[in-house]
Amino acid sequence: MKIMTLSLVVSAALIGLQTVSAHAGSYQGPTGLELYSLRADFAKDIPGTLKFARSLGFYEVELGDTRKSYKQEPAEFKKLLEANGLKPVAVMLPFEKFRDDVEGAAADAEALGVKFAGCAWAVTTGSIKSFQTFTTSASARRASNFKSFSSTGSTSPARRAGVARAFSNGT
Repeated sequence: MKIMTLSLVVSAALIGLQTVSAHAGSYQGPTGLELYSLRADFAKDIPGTLKFARSLGFYEVELGDTRKSYKQEPAEFKKLLEANGLKPVAVMLPFEKFRDDVEGAAADAEALGVKFAGCAWAVTTGSIKSFQTFTTSASARRASNFKSFSSTGSTSPARRAGVARAFSNGT
């Protein structure tokens, strides 16, 4: 099994290298990592996983809710990111945070120093099965929560924190 896994990884890497060489030099921006990609590793070792992410060559990262994903307050987690040479750019917070506590969502984003705050998905009835029922009215309700977070007025929570909202196709 280990040999099969290793050969699959090597094959994928070689295919990837062929693709990269065809487009070498075409992308000039930074490449970031969605830390959710390493969620199983974070469950075992948060500092070690951040060190690993940096060793892969990433500088910029997208975070999950620090209290839920990393068991730390936002400011505390930001210090850990900085100690590992990582810069938080975006945070994906639970839908309930935007629905019930827009000021708290903005405060978390500000404490992390991110440019964008968003929500990866929204389940409105507590069941993942309900997510399959994606209606216009449900979308309008979700949109109103994000609008209150970053309305056009200068007093919106997001504007005060210097954060823009981000959307995922799940919201």
